[in-house]
Amino acid sequence: MTASSRSQSPATASAIRAIVGPLDDRAVLEILALGASEAEVLQACAWRDAQASRAVPGEFELHGAAARVFEVLERQESLPPEADRA
Repeated sequence: MTASSRSQSPATASAIRAIVGPLDDRAVLEILALGASEAEVLQACAWRDAQASRAVPGEFELHGAAARVFEVLERQESLPPEADRA
């Protein structure tokens, strides 16, 4: 499998965790259900990190699966610490 085909295939649970870091099972399942590629998960994480540092350019927007992955990550971050262990 080439890097190009891997970036177009849906990301696996282990790839999602490797890209995102610690994430509860429910969030991983939501991202898997979206069928997002590793590239889309990486793009959503980059967007999340840029927003955290307030470095998001105004003219750039996320679209498609990357935008939906970002929404899952945002919900995950807004949960109280004990809620993400469910």
